[in-house]
Amino acid sequence: MRAAVGGGGGAGRPAAGSRVFTAGCAFGAVIAKRIVAEAVRVSGGERGRWRVGTSGDPRRSRREHRSPRSWEDWDAGSPGAAAVVEGMLLEMGMGRAPAGRRAGAGAGSEARHVYVFMA
Repeated sequence: MRAAVGGGGGAGRPAAGSRVFTAGCAFGAVIAKRIVAEAVRVSGGERGRWRVGTSGDPRRSRREHRSPRSWEDWDAGSPGAAAVVEGMLLEMGMGRAPAGRRAGAGAGSEARHVYVFMA
């Protein structure tokens, strides 16, 4: 398994700054756990102050959340994996990110990125 910082976005490429976890198709649970562990580390034990969401375009989502300084996002590989990671972080005490300004912003069938930011 490897973690790599993403490139410039676009078809099949992660948004700049996104972390991408690749491990082959059978390791979705391992990838989810790794993203959760990194998100917990980033939050520094103050999970109640952090918000979590999913997005197809994390750069747009960051702008819609007014570009918080404390922001991390990861490419979970699929919308299903992103939803699992989001659910795990919500259960651990992070809050749900408010919906974007436009209906359905960031969500939907292409929401394979998970992001966290400090509220």
